[in-house]
Order: sequence, then C-alpha cells, then structure tokens
Amino acid sequence: MALRGIATGVAYTAVVSALFISVSSQGWDGPKCREIVLTGNEYKFKAKSIDEMIAKIESTNIDQLDGREVRSPWEMGMIPNLAARKLGYQYQLKMIAAWAQTQTISKVESHRKALQVTESILRGEQTWLTALPQLPVDLDLLASQTGNSKDLDSVEPLEEFVFCAYFNTRNANRCYQALTQIIEEMAPVDNITARHEIFEVLSEPAYRKPLAALALEYTNLIESGKSIDQRYLDEDLLRVLGSEEMKWKVLAVLAARGANFYKLYGYASKSNFQVITALGVIASSALYFDSQRPQELFSFPKGVKVSCDSGKAYHFWMAAYLSMKFGSKWAAYLASVGYQMRSSTEFRKPERAFMEKWNSVANQKIRLDLAYSSVGARYGEWVRVNARKPLRKKTYHFDLDEKLDFLENGAEMLEPLSKQEAIGIWKDSPISAFIRWNRIFHPERALN
Repeated sequence: MALRGIATGVAYTAVVSALFISVSSQGWDGPKCREIVLTGNEYKFKAKSIDEMIAKIESTNIDQLDGREVRSPWEMGMIPNLAARKLGYQYQLKMIAAWAQTQTISKVESHRKALQVTESILRGEQTWLTALPQLPVDLDLLASQTGNSKDLDSVEPLEEFVFCAYFNTRNANRCYQALTQIIEEMAPVDNITARHEIFEVLSEPAYRKPLAALALEYTNLIESGKSIDQRYLDEDLLRVLGSEEMKWKVLAVLAARGANFYKLYGYASKSNFQVITALGVIASSALYFDSQRPQELFSFPKGVKVSCDSGKAYHFWMAAYLSMKFGSKWAAYLASVGYQMRSSTEFRKPERAFMEKWNSVANQKIRLDLAYSSVGARYGEWVRVNARKPLRKKTYHFDLDEKLDFLENGAEMLEPLSKQEAIGIWKDSPISAFIRWNRIFHPERALN
C-alpha cells in the first residue's frame, strides 16, 4: 500500500502535482483497446499475433472442449471474444465436475457430462458429492485469521495517513480511518481476500437456492444460444436474493475471486458446494454475456459507459463495495492504487512500470484497471448517498472512457529505467519511487 517513509515526501506534493504533460487522447475503444487487452494472451495459444490467436479460438469446435488447452476460467475471461469466453465457461463446468467426482479435469468425458454434473449440483442433488465432508473444513478459520500479506506488513499508520493526505488533503482523516479499516478487514489469508463476505455467503443457507437458480438460468441461456437482453448482473442478483445487503455481499465475493472459484474448493463441503458452484457459473456466464453486448456490458451497472472490456469488472465492484461499506471513495480507490503500485503477484512487479515506456501495454493496462476502480469508488459513494431515496429518483451515469482519457492525458512521458535502476529505486529510495510512479500515472486525475 503506502510506502515506508513516504511522510517525508509531503513537501513534494505541490511540485509533483504541477508536473502534468499533456498528450493527445486517442480513445480507448476499437483497435487500441484490442491491442492493450489482448496483447500477451497470444502466447498462451501459441500464436504469432492477436489475430491468429482469435482465429484459433474461433475455429475451435467450441462445444467439444476435450483436448483444448485452457489455463483457467479467469484467463479466458480476459479475452473479450465470445468464443474465448464460452471456452472459459465450459472449463469452469469441467472444473466443477472434476472436483465433485474427485478426478482430474482431463477425465471429465465431455462438456455434456460436465453440464450434467453441474446442473445436478445446482438443483441440490448430492449424488456427486459423496467424497466431500458434511460441513466445511477451516472456513471459520479462514474468516477469523489475521491477514498475512507481506505487502501490508511494512505499512505503518503514519504512512496510511500521508498516503491519504497526499491525494485527498481536505478529507485526509476520514480517508485514513477508512483505509485503516480496509487494510485490516480485507488483508488476504491463503491469497483469499473478502474473507468475511466469503464466510457469510458460503455459510448462510439463504444464499444457496437463489444463487443456484440464477446459475441454472444462465446455463440454460448459454446452452440454448439465447441473448441476455437488457439485463444487468447486479439487478439479477437483487431480483433473486431480494436484499440489497445480500446482493452486495455476493458482488464482493465475485470481485474477490474473479472467475476462478477453484481456490475455494479447499473449503468446500456438502453444505456449501452448491453455492460455490453457483458463484463459479455466474462469474463465467457474466463474462460471456459481456461479449454478447459489447456496447452495454452486463457485468457493470446500468448507466456506466465502458467501451474497453478487459474482463476485469471485479476492479470496479471491489472499489464500489469498499467505498459503500467504509464511507470513503478515496480510501477505496487508494487501496486499488496501492495494489497497482506495489503488488508483486505472478503477473505484476513494482519495478516493471519504470522499465517500460509510459504508454507500454503493461502501463496502459494499469490505467485501465485504475479507471475501473475510480468509477467503482464513485458508484459506491453514490449508492451510499442515495440509499434512502425513492427508486424513481435514483439515476446514475458515469463515463469510464472519460476517466481513461484523463489518466492518459495526465501522464508524464518519462524515459524507461534499466532493470537494475528500477529495482534499486524501490529498494533504496521509496519516496523517489512513489513520486516517479505518480508522475507516470497521476492516479488522482481519475477521481478528482
């Protein structure tokens, strides 16, 4: 999150904030979005170009999944192509069927068999769950443990306050209090965040039948080739659950896991595998429906304009949930900024942003994630403020594309550093690293 020693960098605020270098906006729909979102995925399909990758996916006999190489439903979801996302949905079903039958994915005979097993579980039949324990193992322990993220171990209260003060001077204290709560409550255990929300959704019987019914509805639509029409994920969740609070808890869980729900299989039992199955199906189905309606994405709430579909609506919904729950859009957004800045997961390294051009594909992907999070933080605030107003008076419209332009126009075109220099600046001078990162991205422009 915030950086050790950043407090001494407050004096730089006025200087850094003034260093905007304007670049011409090129728009984020069409070819530009295609290049940014798809670049890198072609290697997973042993293709020499994006076009060749898409051609390979679309030439696949999509309803005969056997022998096709798919790494995970999440990765397939990041390819904004209907055929790719159908592969992701089908692979989700194969993973569910394999786990339920305690066998490897390769032994699931066909998509038809995977569908049969999945729909049987969603209907509440436990024929396939004989090997699972009756009650969840360690699920309560998951929720009760203290987060163990190495990225958060070095964060001190003063740093959190200065991080808020740097970007949000007028409401720094409110931001600080909310950010402290977010760090404490959302810190991951076993690489799983939103643990309290996951515990509730997987433990409370009230979630099971409604979510299972919605998942069955989605499988029927996809298998019959029908369109989702003018529906939205959040509205569907509210319809089946009948509760705003329950809807938001499910959205938080979906945001925490993306389309990869196999991480929760280790906490599965006969009592909760139905809801885990439902969540996995809903997550992959939503991505498929997004590709059916590229001009009005199913995964976002009505009124949010999104031209560039990265398959990562979870950045929007997590920021929205945190903003609504903790009462500070800045704290919710800065949690995302901290993740983008310092995360060192499999696909991210803090030094990479410094080693590439300011508008490299990787840096543009960070801007896209930040735009999603900034609009989500605003949406969460809007929901909180308007919660008690009559439904007919609630109107929301926000242009996510505009935020992308703001971020790009505010970028400073710094020359890349060598790998040694990039690693060294984070290690030896975190204040300088923070300032350099801010000059490249100026994340505050997406929320101001």
